[in-house]
Amino acid sequence: IQKCIRDQFPEVEYSIVRFLSQGCDFRTVEVDGRWVFRFPKEDEAERSLLKEFALLGEIGKNAPLPIQQYRFRGQATDRFPRNFGGYEKNPGETGMRSEPPKEALGEIARELGRFLSWLHGFDADHMVSIGLDQTVAQKRQAGARDWAMTVMGALGGTLALPPAVRKACEDFFADAGRVPPEYDGPARLLH
Repeated sequence: IQKCIRDQFPEVEYSIVRFLSQGCDFRTVEVDGRWVFRFPKEDEAERSLLKEFALLGEIGKNAPLPIQQYRFRGQATDRFPRNFGGYEKNPGETGMRSEPPKEALGEIARELGRFLSWLHGFDADHMVSIGLDQTVAQKRQAGARDWAMTVMGALGGTLALPPAVRKACEDFFADAGRVPPEYDGPARLLH
């Protein structure tokens, strides 16, 4: 991975490359505490990354919150068989590792709600025109709720969420009355 970055982006001066995380789709490394590079593990993840390049560039223009932009777009080579990307690391801690004060949760929820309303209001036809495919969600609302409950149960105590956040999620998903009706409106950009 280090050689992939060095070969294609010699302007990135680094002395420390640190493994950050690995999921089903990507391996992620941090370079000198300043850059984050994502390497797709499979072809489908690479296709998603290429869509992300286009999408983030487009929605980042007028977003009400900062949207991370890929500064580096690596090409497939003999060293690594897929496109990969790198961006400047955001300062601070991930929300998965912090527990905000209870009195701040209302404002955080409002700000997140404003951002998601803005995102969902984005012109879906424009997104198709820049190369994103318009697909219908495969999981319906109740199915998504059931899936989330199964995953949370399977992960048990290994799910890295602050206790208050985990409890709120469990309470939310346990209430079947919270499942909204099926959406039948115009296409929307979803997160």
